Amino acid sequence: MQTTQETVTPEELRDRYLLAKIEHYLREAESCFQMARYAAASKALNRVTEIDKNHPAALSLSRRIEYQISVLKNRNGKTSVSGGMSFPTASKENGKTVLVVDQDERVLMNLSERLRKFGLRTVSALNCDEASDTIASITPDLVISEVNFADGSTGYDLFSAIRKQSHTRNIPFLFLATRIDRETLIAGKRLGVDDFLFKPLDGEVVAASVMNCLSRSRLD
Repeated sequence: MQTTQETVTPEELRDRYLLAKIEHYLREAESCFQMARYAAASKALNRVTEIDKNHPAALSLSRRIEYQISVLKNRNGKTSVSGGMSFPTASKENGKTVLVVDQDERVLMNLSERLRKFGLRTVSALNCDEASDTIASITPDLVISEVNFADGSTGYDLFSAIRKQSHTRNIPFLFLATRIDRETLIAGKRLGVDDFLFKPLDGEVVAASVMNCLSRSRLD
């Protein structure tokens, strides 16, 4: 029995290719949004709008991102809002925004979840460039960053960039590290790094250090 082979025009092939690209970038944007990687989510959505500027799913997600950014910019909020859930504040440090930077998505998710349970707002970045893009739209109250990244950039690059800007130079900064040598630890302390947190992370220790740094910053 002879089968009929589908004839696909060049225009149809192009449309299918563009549709596949849109679906790919939408999945990427949604995944980034769920991790509070709003800068990366916005970049992925920009790729969608380059193809279809009126795509309904892209416009909807863009509005959700804008809303979350507006929440993070609200310094007078009484509750921490993330993923539709609110956490009551229990101190003047609660409701502050913490930027978490780590190349391991599991660390981003776990650490952010832990901090939100203490009434803190969180936003995430997978590398230093993404962190810089995030800070361009959201000024965090504290930064927690990995020391070393696979792409060659370092947490010290991010730390230096933050300290050079007038509106971010006084933001408390904590480093994450699996291990760190004594010289690097001393150098970090001399440069003004507020604390070093070692992996595997203890959520209670991290939260205590964060709340302590925020408290000291409020008193300065």
